[in-house]
Amino acid sequence: MSRTTAIFASASALLVAAASSASVIVSADFSTYADGNLVGQNGWVQYNTQTANPLTVSGGRVTWAGNGNTSSNNQDAMLAFAEQITQPLTGSTILNFDILLSVASAGASGSYFAALNTTTGTSTSGNFQNVRMVAQASGAGFVFGTRVNGQSGYPFGFGTDVLNFGQTYALRAEINLVAGNSNDFINLYVGSDFDNLSLYGSAGYGAGTVSDISIGAMLLSQFSSGTAFESGVSVSSMGVSLVPTPGAIALLGLAGLVARAAEAVQVLDHLVVLAGEILVERAVQDQRVRVLREVSFRTVQRRVHVAEPGPDEAHLQPVVAEHVEHVPFRPHDGAAPVTLEPTPGNLPLRGGRAALDGRIAPHHREARADVPLADEEFEEYL
Repeated sequence: MSRTTAIFASASALLVAAASSASVIVSADFSTYADGNLVGQNGWVQYNTQTANPLTVSGGRVTWAGNGNTSSNNQDAMLAFAEQITQPLTGSTILNFDILLSVASAGASGSYFAALNTTTGTSTSGNFQNVRMVAQASGAGFVFGTRVNGQSGYPFGFGTDVLNFGQTYALRAEINLVAGNSNDFINLYVGSDFDNLSLYGSAGYGAGTVSDISIGAMLLSQFSSGTAFESGVSVSSMGVSLVPTPGAIALLGLAGLVARAAEAVQVLDHLVVLAGEILVERAVQDQRVRVLREVSFRTVQRRVHVAEPGPDEAHLQPVVAEHVEHVPFRPHDGAAPVTLEPTPGNLPLRGGRAALDGRIAPHHREARADVPLADEEFEEYL
């Protein structure tokens, strides 16, 4: 594929690539963590005051057994964003909250095992848990659910497909923060991995007064109460990323197309210059050929010892001293030798002994010594 073709092909695919792009805000791959307490590794800190049953990493996973439908409350841990993300003034902000996990147990009324805190700090004052992710028992398995925040106006929304205990799932909460009040919503996706997700459920506004949410940290939680119980969960990785909005995608695509178009113009300019150079060089070559054809013989000044003048050199007399003569050359088309007097219009013949073979009249073959130019230089004119 030519470079120009590649430019336009990549430009046409740019919008598709932009639609699937997302910038990572925070992430944790527990396969890269050391076994032991989660808190203290890679920015994770304790949230709240509970220290019982600390969250631990083992074999590349953070795992806890759940509380068996009791009200025991255990340690939570958070990983803060670089800065808080707030509600947009216009349009929408879309974030993906991704978790790769398996569930070993779930209660009939499950508490959230993961969420997004309102602020980036560890203080509990004004720091609410949003985008709450739960597993709830259903039939022989469980279902995932989520809610925008803890207010009654944003109730849980659950999927209906029953999932299997002990099986690893890719779980995504697509968070849509929409300008204005009472209109944020979450789409929940589940799949075998993040390249094969299907819409699983959704959660949004119900009724009543609610507050807009902001988010500033990723949370793993072992919170429980008398009505909400811990699930047994094993998390392999998790992260939050910002997804370009349709307007941003359009701008990104336009910027990319402009950049590609500019590059294409540069390539075309280069091709035009190159074509011009080729045409000029071809013209020069044609001119050289024309000169060679029109001027049957070229002459070169050289020192010779004329012993026996040829039939076309009757005007020369035998001499024994060195003197300068003009040696006739045989033309390329095989015509008879002709001696030309040097004029300013005659191009100098550049060549040496090997280059002159077959071009000097036969009766002068013995008199062609002392040619002053190198053999290889002759090729430059042909």
